Amino acid sequence: MTLCLAAAWLLPWAGAAEPARLDPVAYAALRADLGPKFSAAWRRLLRGQPELKEHYRFIQSRERVELRFPAPGQGFRENTIATYDEGLVRVNRRWLAAGGAALEAKGVPYEKVPELMAWKALPILVHEVRHGITADEMRAELGRLCDNFIIEEEAVAYRDEAEALRSLLARRPPAFHDALYVPEADDVTAHVLRDWNAGPEAFMAGVRARNEGKLSALD
Repeated sequence: MTLCLAAAWLLPWAGAAEPARLDPVAYAALRADLGPKFSAAWRRLLRGQPELKEHYRFIQSRERVELRFPAPGQGFRENTIATYDEGLVRVNRRWLAAGGAALEAKGVPYEKVPELMAWKALPILVHEVRHGITADEMRAELGRLCDNFIIEEEAVAYRDEAEALRSLLARRPPAFHDALYVPEADDVTAHVLRDWNAGPEAFMAGVRARNEGKLSALD
């Protein structure tokens, strides 16, 4: 059913070359409501995943998901998709716009884009929410903020990310159909799941490679 739905969205463009996609900045200006629509879609998806109820409860206790372009000096690098800061998850609007532009270039109607990008982003945002949950737990235990400073904390977040993607893929949603593959949105978590499936050593090697310089509590 989901495969037919995805194909139906693409039917008018079947067999045709993809139209040129807009630059992310131009696309974000054109689709100025993408951020709020994405944010609402993401919350609905998170609420609907029983295995992520802990993450949903955490988000419900926070104000909002803020979407913005990374800016120099704000701790948001160009290739960063999302970050967790004290009480707030921030999503790179440039990344979101690039994914939306790629989907529309494939012939996806704009009204479907926020939900599709929410599906694709959910594992990454689950990762960031786990940082928030862990920070709260460590503050309760130690009496001070200990925000994401050891490699083991990253490992827990990447575990959540991989498990979230595996759970979503089992539902076979249109967002993960091959025809809607978007490298910017799909590759990051796919690599994490690949490492997770390869076993503990490969998984931890991947975590360390993505977090060079972080200390280990076991060293």
